[in-house]
Amino acid sequence: MLETFELEVSVEFRGEKYSVRDNGSVYRHNQHRERARRLDKQWTFGRQDKATGYMFLAGVRAHQIVCEAFHGERPTD
Repeated sequence: MLETFELEVSVEFRGEKYSVRDNGSVYRHNQHRERARRLDKQWTFGRQDKATGYMFLAGVRAHQIVCEAFHGERPTD
């Protein structure tokens, strides 16, 4: 499922660079850290939080990264 997509875009979210596909998968580029984190430099949907069911990537809900990549920055309150 990771390889099934039509569109791939780049986005900067909270100071980090990501590539995002229209299937919801995310690739986090590790540019500013010396040590790679568990989900750096690989396509993933994130890790599921068992309590909420949301998929997370570095403490951020993965759908927020995907949404900003395809729809622009989130409006302020």
